[in-house]
Amino acid sequence: MFDGHWHKLSSHSITIAEKDRHIDDLERSLERNFVRYCDPLVPLHTLCSIAARGAVSGMRLRAHHPRQYPDGGASLPQEEKDWLFSLSRRIVEYDNLCHKTPAMRRFLWHVRVYFQWHSLIYLLSELRVKRTGEESDQVWQQIEDVYYNHTEMLTDRRYVLHNAIGSLTLKAWDAREAEHQRLGIPLQQPEFMSKLRAFKATDAKAGRDQENAEKAEQVVAGGDPSPLGGHGAWGASYDIPDMPSQGFSNTIGGTLTEPTPMDWTLWDNLLQEFDMPVTNPLVFGAPPNI
Repeated sequence: MFDGHWHKLSSHSITIAEKDRHIDDLERSLERNFVRYCDPLVPLHTLCSIAARGAVSGMRLRAHHPRQYPDGGASLPQEEKDWLFSLSRRIVEYDNLCHKTPAMRRFLWHVRVYFQWHSLIYLLSELRVKRTGEESDQVWQQIEDVYYNHTEMLTDRRYVLHNAIGSLTLKAWDAREAEHQRLGIPLQQPEFMSKLRAFKATDAKAGRDQENAEKAEQVVAGGDPSPLGGHGAWGASYDIPDMPSQGFSNTIGGTLTEPTPMDWTLWDNLLQEFDMPVTNPLVFGAPPNI
């Protein structure tokens, strides 16, 4: 039976199979003791059922996250990458569902505190490769909903995390756009992408590139005492925590080459500096020991 010690899910002291058994035990316990009694007509019950299932999904993502591997997950089988992609998508969909459900509005203050940034970051990292297709289209719609539901990601640019995710979003969209152009497939740019590009251009015009780069370096090194730095951090090439790769390689024949692997340790540092509950894998808070 899982004992509620969440740090075990990212520990190297137990195998992934053992982690999965712990999570399976917790999932069965939650379903048996709580979820099956939730009435979908009662808003608080709906929140609890979404939270329980989102919690389990978040724990599985934590247990299987590519950051656990020495190569940052570069050697992961494609099947595992696709499973993590679907898992991250589900977590983001749970968050979007809460925002879209009118009865959930009174609880959004709670939902927003426990947004799982790693699921969004993983989706964006994979969208640099998954550039076309129905699944890619559907996930980009979810990404657009995230930006609509979390407007602070566009408006509150004091935080390097917001800017870093904006940077990654731009890279993923650039890859998508380039591939659509290569294939001759029309692609309409959503409003939030126009805003991200406008912010990037504004920062570049204001000459904040060097300042922002220095702040980003301080944050990923854990040395920035401020709440994740000052102004925007798009920079001329908007390359923040994709290091050491610094994003895409040069374009060859008008097509973006494959992005190098993400450095998940640097993303973890950003999340910790952001003072979010990243040590807790749950979407909406931890349940009591079961």
